[in-house]
Amino acid sequence: MKFGIDLRNKRTGADIAVIIFQLVSVLPTFYVFVASGYIAILNKRNALTALFDFGICALPRWETLLLSFLYRLFSSEMAPYFVMLLIALALGVASKRVLMGSVKKSMAFHIVFSVFIVADLIIRILPFGFNSQFTLAFNLGAAAVRAVCLALLIADMVAYKRSANTDSAS
Repeated sequence: MKFGIDLRNKRTGADIAVIIFQLVSVLPTFYVFVASGYIAILNKRNALTALFDFGICALPRWETLLLSFLYRLFSSEMAPYFVMLLIALALGVASKRVLMGSVKKSMAFHIVFSVFIVADLIIRILPFGFNSQFTLAFNLGAAAVRAVCLALLIADMVAYKRSANTDSAS
């Protein structure tokens, strides 16, 4: 399958989108791990709190709502962070298998991942209370991250369609 982004024949747009999702999932954990050993960090704003805010804000809304539900369910501050990392790990493992598999499965992954991102972007625009928990800068930056992931997936699908059309024409 030919892709829209091809970094040295190793990474595709979908690979990069999954890596971005995984990086965003890791950002809040830096703050949590540092705060567990250095409690004074909780009293002031710093670079780690900005990373935490941006990381949580850039996660898909369905995931942040799930993490909030888990926090309330278990009354544990650590459970949501481990679940967040497990989701990122599971997506990475599953996407690698699917993207390296058949073209049909890979295209299905691209479409489903794109639909989830579009739905997430729509939810970010709607005036829900959970959308106003972070500053406008973080919300715009997070929406830009999600839009870049969507653009990477679309670039892959467009490149595949072009290559399929040129292969069938020759």
